[in-house]
Amino acid sequence: MPATVVRVEVAPGSPVHRGDTLVILDDRDIKVRLEQAEADLRAAEAAAGTRGSAGEAKAQFQATRSQAASVEAGVIAAEADYKKAAADLERYRSLAAQKIVPAQQLDAAQAAFEAAAAKLESARRQASAAGSQVSASGAAVRSAAARLAAAQAAVDNARLFRAAETSRHYAQESLAVVDAVFAAAPVAIVPS
Repeated sequence: MPATVVRVEVAPGSPVHRGDTLVILDDRDIKVRLEQAEADLRAAEAAAGTRGSAGEAKAQFQATRSQAASVEAGVIAAEADYKKAAADLERYRSLAAQKIVPAQQLDAAQAAFEAAAAKLESARRQASAAGSQVSASGAAVRSAAARLAAAQAAVDNARLFRAAETSRHYAQESLAVVDAVFAAAPVAIVPS
């Protein structure tokens, strides 16, 4: 990533020593890249959560698990209604065969049984859909965790890149300044 020299820290012909800062570079592009990576990290933390908070994905997972538990309770209630309706239907059939109850009551028992069977089937389908939602939410939690890890890696890389680019540019610009200093002022080698 190219950078612009903002300021030259040494004058031509000045003595320089190892470790001296020779130039100051404009690192705005590198800073912007780091800030974007940090913003992405914050968004990933909001989705995946951190050690102190659950995050959106985990909250959604908990909500779908609660909904699935509620739906499963509905299946249990529907199964109980179905068993009762089946037992009532058998009793009414037996009583209708003995002419103890009118056919109308048998028809009502048959209708109640069919309604209970339909309600049970519907509850089982809802439970299946809720189970799928729990699975999808679990996958979303894992995906959010992966995005969080990738975002953290991007921030780490941007920080390393910033440090490496700054060092590289300092070195390149320092060499250019040293070349300019030596070109402007003759160098004499003094034997020690």
